[in-house]
Amino acid sequence: MAATPENPIVFYDLINANGVHWSPNTYKTRLCLEYKGLPYRVEYSTLPEVESNMKKLGVPPVKATSPQYTLPVIADPSGDPDGKPHYVGDSFNIAVYLDEKYPAPRYPAIFNSNARSIEHLFIHQYLPTVARVGSMVVMPKLGQTLDQESIEYIKRTRGVSFNSLPQGEAEEKWKAFREKFFEMGLSLDYQDENGPFISGNRPSMIDFAIGGWFHLLQRIAPSGLEQILDWKEGRWRLLWEHIRDIEGRSSRGIMG
Repeated sequence: MAATPENPIVFYDLINANGVHWSPNTYKTRLCLEYKGLPYRVEYSTLPEVESNMKKLGVPPVKATSPQYTLPVIADPSGDPDGKPHYVGDSFNIAVYLDEKYPAPRYPAIFNSNARSIEHLFIHQYLPTVARVGSMVVMPKLGQTLDQESIEYIKRTRGVSFNSLPQGEAEEKWKAFREKFFEMGLSLDYQDENGPFISGNRPSMIDFAIGGWFHLLQRIAPSGLEQILDWKEGRWRLLWEHIRDIEGRSSRGIMG
């Protein structure tokens, strides 16, 4: 049974101290749902609430390592009126599930044909090396938007520091981040067709992953995002504009 406006997919997302969603990982799933035009509603948690909330629902751990319970998670409704929903965690696994459960041509495909393994490699191996450099500069700004319990949770489970870097070191890290981004942008020069996305005219999970980091920067370091969007002659701005267009698509009216 497909999700309907009366019985939508439930999307579990994270919020900051201001009640605003911010996570780059959950944003990927938000984009997947919007792009495929699937009805959904949102249930929000702060970081420290995730494990207890998921355990109450009977959701199995997403990872074998700590923290085992992470978001995003979706609950796809059962075809049986008395049946339990099907829970899926991890943004990449969710995208795979959605393409299989809600296939093309009725629903747009998230993954390019025969490119799923390449997209997984890029998202899980290459993109983190780019994001890691930039995060050293922007993490202190994330701390300014989270509640204290969430800050302590991140410190405890991920060993992350929210201390600001000295000015000179921060400038060097940002320069290194720009160089990493430049290298990543070279891939745009090898498109087989013109278009705003990495692969041309249609988005893929890679675009959603890059959009996730743009989304985080918009929340915590908008001036930094503006710098990035002007790199590569504004090419990244074009991508972001089209990502934002996807975010506002069909199912917005039934989000909770």
